[in-house]
Amino acid sequence: MYVCLSPWMGWLRDLAAAREGLHTDHASSRPLSPDYELVGLMGEAAFALQFGLRIDRSLRPAGDKGIDFWVKGASVDVKTARKAKNMIVEVGKVSADLYVLGQYYDDGVDLLGWEWGEEMSRCPSRDFGYGILNHFKEVALLHNMGEWETRGEMERGHG
Repeated sequence: MYVCLSPWMGWLRDLAAAREGLHTDHASSRPLSPDYELVGLMGEAAFALQFGLRIDRSLRPAGDKGIDFWVKGASVDVKTARKAKNMIVEVGKVSADLYVLGQYYDDGVDLLGWEWGEEMSRCPSRDFGYGILNHFKEVALLHNMGEWETRGEMERGHG
């Protein structure tokens, strides 16, 4: 489910830079790749556009606590990566009811699949090379985004 974000790239870059600036010199900040805020924000934007939700434009010095959206009473965290081979969630930080995985591209994001938070907490874990232990699930094993829509897990409306 590819979502083109070209028309919004200027706005997304500005918001990502503002978010990144908030976390400079914070002990809890762990930028693992260049433009990490932009990559994550693009995933949030793709999800919001696809499902008719509002993006949270708030600048939160303490972060979003792992919740990007609320949908029908369920918390959703969108994970976006340049090489989205696995859904990964840090061990001990599975806080959302649902997780969505997105594949980043320069002009958009492909929403690849989703999984329940409870299921992610039972997945095996490993360090992917950054000294952080993550639960992981291969992209091929995730629920299809179309399944989420047809099962009624998603509802167009307010985020």
